[in-house]
Amino acid sequence: MKISERIRAFRKEKGLTQQALGKLMNKSAQVISNWERGYTTTINHDDISNLSKIFGKTIEEIVGTDFAGYPIIDKKPPDLLKFLDHAEVMFDGEVYNLSDGDKAKVRAALELAFWDAKEENRRNRQKRPPK
Repeated sequence: MKISERIRAFRKEKGLTQQALGKLMNKSAQVISNWERGYTTTINHDDISNLSKIFGKTIEEIVGTDFAGYPIIDKKPPDLLKFLDHAEVMFDGEVYNLSDGDKAKVRAALELAFWDAKEENRRNRQKRPPK
């Protein structure tokens, strides 16, 4: 089930109209409608947190199990390379089954990004004046 379908189901379960939920969220009914129809593919964390409180559901229940069991909020972030080993991933609100080739591409992109970040951090540390 997609997040859009879960939002609609939880809203109806609470007996709320799109207008009523929008008022509770400080959003328009159109925004809620767009979420439920999947037109808005990204919903920010604050809005998901507010939905969680309004519906009386956990963030994991709102977002769903699309993250292969990894908790959405955790003190220790999940290992992204291990995360890629799972069959399903969510990107931009849609669930995808990654082939081995797709996983290799994502892994290579992540490795490049992390190496760049590591190098940038090293340069920044060298620029700092000694204490």
